[in-house]
Amino acid sequence: MSRERAREIEKKYRFSFKGLTNSIYSNQIGSSKKRQHPRPTYTLDELREWIKLQLNFRELFKEWKNSGYKRNSTPSIDRLNDGLGYSFDNIRLVTWLENHSKNVTERVKFGKNSPQSRAVIRTDIQNGIEIEYHSIGAAARALGKSNLAGNSIGNCLRGLSKTSYGFNWKYKQKLTE
Repeated sequence: MSRERAREIEKKYRFSFKGLTNSIYSNQIGSSKKRQHPRPTYTLDELREWIKLQLNFRELFKEWKNSGYKRNSTPSIDRLNDGLGYSFDNIRLVTWLENHSKNVTERVKFGKNSPQSRAVIRTDIQNGIEIEYHSIGAAARALGKSNLAGNSIGNCLRGLSKTSYGFNWKYKQKLTE
């Protein structure tokens, strides 16, 4: 078999249900080890069955496929309580971007943002889902954009453009003098 054909088969597997769930489960094991949590309380096969039962799974998987398998759209497992390990009563199915954005917001709660930062809220034009970021820079990074993307988001916040990267933007609160 040629290298090109082998890469094609590997890519097809990686973007399949089996490949995605294998990646999720492997990441959970690594994350558990890193955080010194116990391994997930379920097996890979049990996780696959749980995912299939989630009402939003088909929609998330379809959106990921339609995006060209972009990272931000990848179905992901989020722990409801980050202090606990992976168990069915402590997880939910979200996109990678939602999961990552939550982690950014959690870091802010522990004082990692600058006092000059101003929280911004991104609103998805299609479904109205809002995600909060502690700064324009954090929003740009979460979207996988360079820090220059902040200029585009900033223009939207100042009313110079209606949208930026397909989202509406607003400040969480006005600065008080």
